[in-house]
Amino acid sequence: MRVQTVLFLMVLATVTAARPAVAAPERVIRLPFTGGDDWRSFADEPWWAVVDLREMLSLFHPFSLSRTGAAAGASREVTLPADWRAPYTLRFYCADDYFADAEKHRPGQLGTESFFAHRFKQVLVGESVVWERDVVDENTHGSPTLFAVDLTPHVTPGKPFRLTLRVFDKVSTEVRHPQDVWFIGGTWYAAGDGKTEQPPRFHTTVWFADAVVGEQDAVAAAPMGKRPHEAVVAARHRARWPLPPPGERLPLPAALELVAPAAIPASGFPLTCGIPVPPGVLRDVTAVRLQDAAGRDLPLQTTRTGVWPDGSARWIRLTTLLPGGTRPGDRFRLHLNAGSAPRPRAPLTLRRGGQRLTLDTGALRLVMGGDPHCLLDRVHLAGRQDAVLSGLTVRMAIQEEGTEVPVRARTERLLVSERGRVAATIEASGPLEGGGRRLGRFVFRVTAFAGLPTLQTQFRVFNEVKPEPFQGTAADPPLEVTDLALVGTLAKDPVAWVPAEGRVRAFAGGNARLFQE
Repeated sequence: MRVQTVLFLMVLATVTAARPAVAAPERVIRLPFTGGDDWRSFADEPWWAVVDLREMLSLFHPFSLSRTGAAAGASREVTLPADWRAPYTLRFYCADDYFADAEKHRPGQLGTESFFAHRFKQVLVGESVVWERDVVDENTHGSPTLFAVDLTPHVTPGKPFRLTLRVFDKVSTEVRHPQDVWFIGGTWYAAGDGKTEQPPRFHTTVWFADAVVGEQDAVAAAPMGKRPHEAVVAARHRARWPLPPPGERLPLPAALELVAPAAIPASGFPLTCGIPVPPGVLRDVTAVRLQDAAGRDLPLQTTRTGVWPDGSARWIRLTTLLPGGTRPGDRFRLHLNAGSAPRPRAPLTLRRGGQRLTLDTGALRLVMGGDPHCLLDRVHLAGRQDAVLSGLTVRMAIQEEGTEVPVRARTERLLVSERGRVAATIEASGPLEGGGRRLGRFVFRVTAFAGLPTLQTQFRVFNEVKPEPFQGTAADPPLEVTDLALVGTLAKDPVAWVPAEGRVRAFAGGNARLFQE
């Protein structure tokens, strides 16, 4: 088993986003989650609420005990025009990933769990719940995901009302309902004792999208929203058709288009991508240049990742620094065998002192190796004495025979795995230990970029509890991870750049938590 978590650590902030509600001529108001700040998201611990790349409101509860009264969602103010006539309808998309079978799941069964009448998807007008469904509702193929609610008794044209879409824990899973099934070990790979129940942890993700409100007939006739990626796929296919015949030499310089991320901060942002190269074209990977839309040569770090039989490069990996103001759709030109790219203005510097490694980008300085149980000792921004992030450690636990066992990561090896003109990577690795024995190993990589206050981190877990090949017996249990997070301490007054809003926002101090869904 491999568990991998990848993230960019530039800032840690909650993003709330949506387009302003604009009444269409057909007497409906669309309420998208992107393009403005009308929607305000909220999430009680341990819930998370984000707007994902599909422009859906994604509400996530990790694999942990639920808490009575905890909720996550988003709310906003809506006003129907005074001349609109009843009846009024709200239509929206809603789905979740939780499954429980009320007919087949029975208390005392082995190898399964189900929680009934605990967690509900809800729509509120003001403080009144006008629609709700248990997350154990149908989620088989063909189950409904599009819902309509009669708002006529709850709203008045010309008067604003508060609309909320949320998921709500009415009752903690620690309170057992008659139909609830708590997990008892006993499957084809681990017999268990057939009686010991595990804690009632409740993982769920709920999605809302495509909310439309207005006169009933107009809402029914309004076309459904489309996910952004559908339009992107169609546009790319149109732009690339017809495809060139196989074997036809592509023109150089190659034209590249930026499609992500959605926005670039003023300080700039790193970009890494792979480029296929025809056979026999490129032998010296340092003889590559990348120009932006203004014709400026960008700093570039190039690595050969694949080779043709004749020894020429088949694939190259480019790492560059995009300047502030770069936008999706901007065109770049890639030159091969046409001189070398310039160096970054701020060089990367690496220093080793004893067990410690210090990496300085000119805008950021990170220190590693001072404590074997700490992944990152501290991170400083240029011009700041205090660390903006310190003591980044692994919080991990596994389940063994109904008991949660804490796991610690201990660094045995610290090395510089890549050092280039644009980016450098430090790698920490060592055992995962718990219950007085070695349970597996980890690899933690952190990459810093010249002149930027940006870190990219990757944390991987390698399961070494069971032998290979897996025999499927009680002696070969899987590594059941019940908790996995990277936890650190933030300074009191760091700031965050929020991509969806394109502005800097103050972010209060406290604990930073990064965990895998």
